[in-house]
Amino acid sequence: MVDFQCSYCGKAFPQLELKRCARCHSDLYCSRDCQRASWKYGHKQRCKVVPMDPSSPEWDEHLLDKQLNRWIDTWERILWTLGVLALDLPHRPDNIQATHMAVICISPRPHMSNPAQCYKINWGGVWSHERCKSTWPEVPLAPIEELEPNRARLVITMVDEEGDLRRTYVLSCQLGRIEEYRKLPKEFSRKIASRWVSVLAALLDRGDVEEANRKWYKPFS
Repeated sequence: MVDFQCSYCGKAFPQLELKRCARCHSDLYCSRDCQRASWKYGHKQRCKVVPMDPSSPEWDEHLLDKQLNRWIDTWERILWTLGVLALDLPHRPDNIQATHMAVICISPRPHMSNPAQCYKINWGGVWSHERCKSTWPEVPLAPIEELEPNRARLVITMVDEEGDLRRTYVLSCQLGRIEEYRKLPKEFSRKIASRWVSVLAALLDRGDVEEANRKWYKPFS
């Protein structure tokens, strides 16, 4: 039986043991505690009621959310692995994952037959909590003092082909083996932290999720 991950804690369970969000029917949770915490840490902004009328403008927005959420789910492991490596934990203070976060801006790539290639990276970086809060005041960023010690965040902004901002998501991830990241060789960590955006862009361009997970996710999982 294939296991599915809780959308908050990341632990694997048989699908029948997980409950789906009744509002958006997208995220899966192993407990009410995880569902409540996920709402606080970012699911609130992604959770939208599915519209009933396919001819309504809301339906187009629903399709956009559905495509973007599917893309995020497809690349989730890679986004998190490189997003955490971007923080260069061996060289940073112990609370760097609370005060800073990786940020990427993506835009659609029309007419791609491979769903994994439907977005490309325009730019990326590591921003402070304060910079993210001032840039996107409408995005719910939990106060630094309320964050769990082993939880990191990743901000994904999506612009359309004209460059207009369409979506801003904050994803939250439990770093169960954060000490393993801190023990990485310092030269390796510094090198990846300086190249993580170009590495991620190349993986997304290639569109081979299985190969990307094998090369980048498994060594750090």
